[in-house]
Amino acid sequence: MFAGTTVTNTTAPMDAVFFGDATYSSVKLLDVVNSRGYMVPDNDIYKKVDGAPQPYFGQGTNTTVFAPQPAVDKGYFAKLGGVYNTNANKWTTTRSITYVSLLDGTSTNAADALVPQLSDIETDVDVSKVTQLSEDPLPVNMVSFKAKKQENSILLNWVTASEQNNHHFDILRSADGTTFKVIGTEKGNGTTSNSIKYQYEDNNPLQGVSYYKLRQVDYNDNATELGVITVSYSIEDSGLLKVYAKNNVVTLLLSLNQDQQGKIIITDITGKKLAEQKAVIANGTASVNIPVVLQNKVYVATYLSETAQLSTKFMP
Repeated sequence: MFAGTTVTNTTAPMDAVFFGDATYSSVKLLDVVNSRGYMVPDNDIYKKVDGAPQPYFGQGTNTTVFAPQPAVDKGYFAKLGGVYNTNANKWTTTRSITYVSLLDGTSTNAADALVPQLSDIETDVDVSKVTQLSEDPLPVNMVSFKAKKQENSILLNWVTASEQNNHHFDILRSADGTTFKVIGTEKGNGTTSNSIKYQYEDNNPLQGVSYYKLRQVDYNDNATELGVITVSYSIEDSGLLKVYAKNNVVTLLLSLNQDQQGKIIITDITGKKLAEQKAVIANGTASVNIPVVLQNKVYVATYLSETAQLSTKFMP
C-alpha cells in the first residue's frame, strides 16, 4: 500500500513486512551505491532513521524477516498478530507470526488428513471489538522485540515506551510455535513513562528454528502476551546431519551437543511423509537406518525433538 498514487524510486509503502529464509542475507536485496532497494515505512519492525538514515530494507537495523517454517511448510498458514492503535496510528504491540498447520495429520484416511482446519485461523472477534481493544491502555507499550544469534547463545532485546503496574516479564520458548515453556524472567519497572531497554540471553538455545514469546505479568498476576519472534540457530558443524541413501535404505548420521531422544521423518519435496522412526542421541551422536522405497528425486530428512530441529535435502 502506498500513500499516494504516484510511485517513484523514493516512495515508501504505508506498511510492510518481509518474509524469507532466516539464513538469507537481506543485504543481497540492497544496492546502496546505486540507491536501489526496497523502501521501508516507519512501523513496529522497520525505521527510516535509526541514529543514521536507513531508508532501505537490509540497511542498518532494517533486517527483520518472518521465516517460512517449518522446513517442510506445506499446509501451514502464516498468521500475523499484533495490536494497532487507531488513535495514535501506530503499532502498540509488535507484529508476531504463528504458523498454523491446516493439515491435521491424525486421520488414518489420507483424504481426511488433508482437510484444512479453518477454525485454527479464524478469530471469531468482531471488527468493532478489535478497534475498541486497540484503544484501551496497554500495561506495556512495546517499541520493539528482537532476537540476535550469538556464537553460543540467542540474545533477546526488547524496548518499552511506557509501563503500567508491570511486575515482570516471562520469557517463553518453543520448538514448534505452538507449545511454549518459560525459560526465564526479567523484572519490570512498575509504572513509568520512560523508555526502558531489556535484555535476556538464552545460553542453551535449541537447534534449528526457535520461537520466542514475551508475557508481561502485573502485580495482580494478570498476564498479557506481547508477540512471537523466530530465530534460527545451529552449531557450526558440517557433520551435524548427514544422509546417505542406497538400496532403499536411508542412513542418517547425527551429531548434537547434548544427549536426547527424538524422531526422524522422511518426506518427499511436497511434504508427503514416507517414513518415521525414533532416534536416540547418546554421547552426542547417533546412526539410524530407515528402510524406505525411493525414486531418483529429491527428498527431505528431518530430525525433531524437544530441543532440536534439523533438516536436509538428499537424493538416492
